[in-house]
Formats: sequence, C-alpha cells, structure tokens
Amino acid sequence: MRNAMDMVRAAEDEARAMAAAPTGLLRLTLPVTFGRMWIAPRLSEFLARYPAVRVEALYADRYTDLIAEGFDAGIRVGETKDTRLIARRLAMTSRLLCAAPSYLDRRPAPREPDDLLRHDCICFTRLTTHPVWHLHREGKKRTVRIAGRLETDDAEAALQAALAGTGIIMAADWLVARERADGRLVPVLTDWTVSGESGVGVVRPSVQHEPAKTRAFVDWVLGVFADPPWQGPR
Repeated sequence: MRNAMDMVRAAEDEARAMAAAPTGLLRLTLPVTFGRMWIAPRLSEFLARYPAVRVEALYADRYTDLIAEGFDAGIRVGETKDTRLIARRLAMTSRLLCAAPSYLDRRPAPREPDDLLRHDCICFTRLTTHPVWHLHREGKKRTVRIAGRLETDDAEAALQAALAGTGIIMAADWLVARERADGRLVPVLTDWTVSGESGVGVVRPSVQHEPAKTRAFVDWVLGVFADPPWQGPR
C-alpha cells in the first residue's frame, strides 16, 4: 500500500515539475518591421535557453486578437486598450525627423516646422495623424500638413526611400537608430520635438494559470529590452 502511495506522490511531483517547466508550442504575434529588426535576431537565444519550447511567430501589422486566434503572447507598438490582456511596457519610443545627406545636399535643411511645406516629405500612411505632423518646442505648437511625391504604408519602404534621398521622413527612433548612428540619415529640426511618443510592450491573455512557456518568454523579452538596443546602455 505504501509503495502504491509513494508511486502516486512521485507521479504528482513529476506532473507539477513538468507544469512548472517551459515546454510545448509558444505562439507569438509580432509587428512586422519591429519584430524583424529587434525580436527575430534574438529568438535563437530564447530557444537555446528553453530547449523544450517550440516557437511559432506570426509577423503581421494587422490587429491580432490573441485570445480568439490562440496566441500565447505578442509584441505591440503603441498602447494596448484590450482589457482582456495583461500588458508590460518594454521601452519608450520617440519620433524623429531625418533625411539623407544626399537630400540635404540638394535642399537646405528646414529651420522651422513651416519650412517642411517646401520640402518633399515621405508620407507614411499608417501614421494615425497622416498627413499631419505635430511638433512642439517650449510651449509652442506647430501643425504641418505635409506633402511629398511618395506615400507608403510600409515602414521599411519609407526608410529605404529616405536613405535613397527621396525626402524627409518622420520615423520612430527604433526604426532609424542604425542609420543615424552611421550617418546615412541626419536628424533635422532637432530643436523641435515631434509629438507622438509611444512605447513598445509585451501582452498576453489574462488567465488564472499562465503556462510556464509564456512566463518564460515575458521574463526573457523584458530582459532583452532592459536597455533598449536602439538607445544604447542607460
């Protein structure tokens, strides 16, 4: 009788240990550009740390309903309003105005926001305020309805156009960090702040018993962005 009870306890202990260990398929949803730039190159680290976990990553810029579509976690750029989800902020982001040196060789750099009216601006149509850019400085606010010869709904395409000298781009700091660091893009109107500061966060469904694989991913990604790589060490 005692041996049978010992076997039952051992089986229960083993089941608890398995439940506490990250294992199984982890389904993630990631924004296309941010995910490719800052998550995809690091996922191998997560897989190496948790060899019993498999990852299915969906890269999409559409709104993804984590619960309805069966995802364990996701990365979101911007605020999360879905009250069914638990959100943790990974990093703050800001918007910048930049242009390639080749563009600024042809056109004088803007000195005031209204100068943008006489420039080719690359229009990112997914911006919530498109085609209006909002800037402020020391309590002064300027609203500029920009125009340009190129409109696109793809952030990477807008970035490539800016690098080719097509015009001035408004972009998140995480998108243009490398290009600014190596001088391929130059900031303009640096004494003005572009409105629209936002953040990047990790979200997952609010459930009573969260799988260990999800907890492991959340803890890992929080560690990855403890010092946001596009901002440098703090």
